[in-house]
Amino acid sequence: MQTKERELESLRDGVNRLKDLFVMGDVTKAEYKTRLERLKDLIVKKEDEYEQLKESLDG
Repeated sequence: MQTKERELESLRDGVNRLKDLFVMGDVTKAEYKTRLERLKDLIVKKEDEYEQLKESLDG
């Protein structure tokens, strides 16, 4: 369970790093949008996995 929490934290940190790269001009707007969508999809997937794990441990 801690592994899933760390994975989520890492992905959220990745979003913040990506925002910083965009603000500094290191990535284009198109690249930013593409990478942000991919990160958001991964976050949703990991949140779902985390909730399923949590439910299986509670149940």
